[in-house]
Amino acid sequence: MAASFRRFLLMRRAADDPAKDRRMAPPPPKPTPLLRRNCVVVTGLVVVIFAAITFGLWRASTFLLNYRLHDIAQRNCRQMVDRMSNFIEERLTALRYIHHFYVNSDNLSEQEFQGYCTAMLTDAPGILSVMVTDTKGHPTWVAPTDVISLEKIYLMTADPRIDVALSRSLTTLQPAITTPMEVPSYGTGFLAAMPIVKGKLHQGYIVGVFHYNSLLGYLSQPRLMAQFQVTVVQNEKTVFQTPNTPAKEGHGWLAGESILNRSEPVKIILGGQEWSVTVDPVDMRSSPAAAFVSLTILVLGLIISALIGYLVFRQQWRAAILKTEAAQNRTRLERTGLNLVEARSELNLILNSVDEGIILYNNNFDPIQANTAFLTLFNMTDNGVAMQSGTAHHEQMIQLTGSETKYWSLFNSLRNHPEQTYTDELEAPAPPGSKGREKAYLRRASTICGANDEYRGVLAIYKDITTMKAVDRAKDDFLSNVTHELRSPLASIRGFAETLRRDPEMPLETRKEFFSIICDESTRLQDLIEELLDLRRMEAAGAPFNPTAYDFKVLVEDIVRGARTILLSKNITVRLEWSGLYDGRLRGEIAQITRAIHNLLVNAVKYSPEGSEIILNGHCGKQRVWLEITDRGSGERSSWV
Repeated sequence: MAASFRRFLLMRRAADDPAKDRRMAPPPPKPTPLLRRNCVVVTGLVVVIFAAITFGLWRASTFLLNYRLHDIAQRNCRQMVDRMSNFIEERLTALRYIHHFYVNSDNLSEQEFQGYCTAMLTDAPGILSVMVTDTKGHPTWVAPTDVISLEKIYLMTADPRIDVALSRSLTTLQPAITTPMEVPSYGTGFLAAMPIVKGKLHQGYIVGVFHYNSLLGYLSQPRLMAQFQVTVVQNEKTVFQTPNTPAKEGHGWLAGESILNRSEPVKIILGGQEWSVTVDPVDMRSSPAAAFVSLTILVLGLIISALIGYLVFRQQWRAAILKTEAAQNRTRLERTGLNLVEARSELNLILNSVDEGIILYNNNFDPIQANTAFLTLFNMTDNGVAMQSGTAHHEQMIQLTGSETKYWSLFNSLRNHPEQTYTDELEAPAPPGSKGREKAYLRRASTICGANDEYRGVLAIYKDITTMKAVDRAKDDFLSNVTHELRSPLASIRGFAETLRRDPEMPLETRKEFFSIICDESTRLQDLIEELLDLRRMEAAGAPFNPTAYDFKVLVEDIVRGARTILLSKNITVRLEWSGLYDGRLRGEIAQITRAIHNLLVNAVKYSPEGSEIILNGHCGKQRVWLEITDRGSGERSSWV
C-alpha cells in the first residue's frame, strides 16, 4: 500500500514537472545550422583547453618521475654511506673487543691471543690481521700468522703514516685510522691502532690491518652495484670503485627531458679520517614502469578531454532544442493531469479492495485519505468530523485505543526516525457497557518522502488481530493442558518401572500387570505426542509436501499388520474387503495418510468389545479411492478416509 501512495504522490508532482515525462513526448526537432556550428565551435574550444591542461600534466609527471629517480640515487648514496659507516664501526668495535681482551687478561699467552683473534675475525670479515706492537709500533704478536707474513708486516709498520695514527690513538685513547696505504699482496688498505694502557702505563698498541676491496666488496649489494657506480674516497684518494660507468644525461620522448645531475658526495668521519662516498646511476633514463605511467597520464588526459567535449556538445545540443519543447511540454502537462485522475481512481479502487485499514496523514498529521476498511474499523465516515478535522480525528482515535501515550508513540517515533518503519500492537478496550471483548490491532507506519527527500506525511496501516490473539490464547491453553496430560503417563511409567527394578522377586502375575500398565501408558504418551506433532505440522506455514508413489492396498495391509499388538490386546480380528478394478497406485504424503488410517483404526479398537470384528472395506476406482472402517461397538459407527 505504501508503494501505491508513493506512486500517487509522484504522479501529482509530475503535473508540476513535465520534464520527467519525456518518454511520452514526440521526438525533438533538430537544431538549425547556426546552432550546430556554435555547438562545434564551443566543443572544439573546450577540447583544446583540456588537451593543453593534459599536456601540462604530462610534462609535470615526467619531471616528477625523473626527480624521483634522482631522489632514489641520493637515498642509495645515503644508504651506502650508512652501511659503510656502520660496517667500519662494527670492525672498529671488534678491534676494541680484542683490545679489551688483551688488557684485562693476566698471563695471556700468544696462542690464546691468536685463538681469540681468529674467532673474532671470522665474525668480522674485512679485517685481515691483528697485531700487538710495542710502544714504538714494532710487532710482537700477529694473529692469524698465515694471512700476512711477518716480513710484510714489518714493512707496513715501518711506514711513517702509522706513526701519525699511533700518536693520535694515544692521545684520544680511541681507534685511529691511517691514510690509505699499500697492504702487501692485497692492495690498498689502512691500519687502525688502539693504545694498550695498564695502570696508566703505556705498553704498546693493538693494530688491525684492513683491506678496502675485501671490506667494501663484502658490504656491497648486488642490486646497488648493478644500477649505480659507487666511489669511495679517503683523503682525496679513490680507494674503492665499482666497474660500472655512469650514464650521460639524455632525452626521452615519453619520459621527457632528464633532469639528473651527478650525485653530490656524502662525507663522514671514521677513525679520525674523512671518507667521501658518491653513488651515480648507471642508466639515467626513466624505467619502463615510469614511462608507462607517463604515457597512461597522457592517454587518459586525452580521453577525458574527448569525453568532456562530448558532454559539452550534448549539453549545447539540448539547449538548442529547449524552446521547441516548450509547446510540447504544455500538451504533456494536460495529459499528465488526466493520468493523475486515472491514478487516483486506481488508488481508491486498490485501497477499498483490501481488508486492512489504511489512512494517510499530511506533514501536520491531519488525515487526508482513508479506505473503507479503516472507516468501518473505527466507526468513522469519509465526510465526518473525525476525517475533516485533525484534532477531532486524533481525539476519537485516542478514545477508541484507550491510551494517548501509546497512540502518539507512532508519530513521535517517525518524527525522530523518519527513515524507519514503525510497527507495534495496539490493544483497544471494549466500549463501556458492551459485552464485547477488547480489540487488538497490528499497526504499521512509515513516512512518505518527496523527490528531494522532503517529509510529505505518514502512511499508517491497521490490521485487526483480535481473532488471531484468541487463537493464540486457545493454543496456549491447549498446550498447557496437553503438557499436564503428559505428566500423568510419564509418572505412571516411571513409578511402575522403578517398582519392577527394585523388586526383582515380584510375582509373575503382578509383573505382567505392571508391564501391561507401562505399555498402555506409553501408548497414551505416544498418542499425545503425535497430537502435538500434528498440531505443529498444521500450524507450520509453508510446510513441505513431499508426495511419493504408493499402493493403497499394500499401505492399508501394512497398517493393519503394524497394529496387531493393539488388536491382540482385545482379541479383535480385522477383515479386509476390496472392490473396484483400479490397482490403487497413487501419489501423496504417505506419513500423513498412514497416521490418519492408524488413528481411525485405534479408535475402532477402543470402542469395540473384546473378541469382536472390525471390517475395512476399500474401493479403488478410476476417479476416487476410499476406505470405510466399521467397528461393532455401541452404535456400530463407521469412519471414512
